[in-house]
Amino acid sequence: MKHPMQPVYRAPDGMIRFKENKIVQFLLDAGPFDLNQLAMMAFEDEDHEQLAQLIGYSVSGFGELPYVSDETFEAADKMLAAPKAGEPVKIPFNVNLDDLAEDQKAYINKIIDDQEKGYDPTVVIGGPQAGEPEGE
Repeated sequence: MKHPMQPVYRAPDGMIRFKENKIVQFLLDAGPFDLNQLAMMAFEDEDHEQLAQLIGYSVSGFGELPYVSDETFEAADKMLAAPKAGEPVKIPFNVNLDDLAEDQKAYINKIIDDQEKGYDPTVVIGGPQAGEPEGE
């Protein structure tokens, strides 16, 4: 069974990291084993993957670890692209509308129309959309 993925966030230094588990980090810092010693032990790769996430590894560094599967790294990479509820998402306006499904074209055209009317084109997932007054 695969372990769950830790959420990711942008750290103050701009690096995208997994959310650290403070208890796991404390146990690692307190010893008696360090990461190099743990790496030499016969644990499953998925256990090493999860430990790297639990200690707040950067997503880019995570992808370079020898025990991280392509599947797990791709899942982490996809988490970076997925917006969180209430998080503003800018729609890129260099999108070729011919490459989109009809409902996607209509949605982007509505945003463009709203922008031309002076509305903020920022889309908030789980909140008011472009052109919608708040509280409705």
